This record gives sequence, structure tokens and C-alpha cells, in this order.
Amino acid sequence: MMSVEKQREVNWAAEPVPASLLVGVLEHLSCFLQSGRARSAHAVIILLERLSRDPDASAPLRDQYRALSDVLGDILGMTAVTAQREYSWQTPS
Repeated sequence: MMSVEKQREVNWAAEPVPASLLVGVLEHLSCFLQSGRARSAHAVIILLERLSRDPDASAPLRDQYRALSDVLGDILGMTAVTAQREYSWQTPS
């Protein structure tokens, strides 16, 4: 997972939204794979669902975002909707 010092160096305002979301996906996915924390997987599912609705992404890329979200959801026994409910924050629309 990215160190606190490294996180402070990232200028999120300068990053395009999908790039920022993808960084979040990778960080939370890494945390989930290392620790098994369901909360991290919930965040990945939510972020992937948001990325899958990006109109600037290609259709195959959006399909891959959905597929990964579905796989994680199957592992946890939930969908993006239930992940959203269980996770304490919601991503902006």
C-alpha cells in the first residue's frame, strides 16, 4: 500500500478522474490481497463500478472493470449495491 508520505506527494486535483480512481482500485486491491480486509474489497467494487460507467473508456475496458467487480463480489457474496451500503463512504457521481 502507498505510504502516507507518498500519498501526500500525489496531486489528486491534477490527475484525471479515471486515473485517480484506478490508483484507488490498485491500492485497495493490494490491501485486500495482502490482508483479506473485506472493507478494502468493498472499496474496489465501488470504484470499479464507477470506472465501468466512464463514457470515455472503451467498451472492452468497461467490460473488464465490470468483470473484476463481479469476481470480487462473488468472492465476498455481494454486489456493488450491497458494497455501497456496507462501505461508509460513497463516491461522488
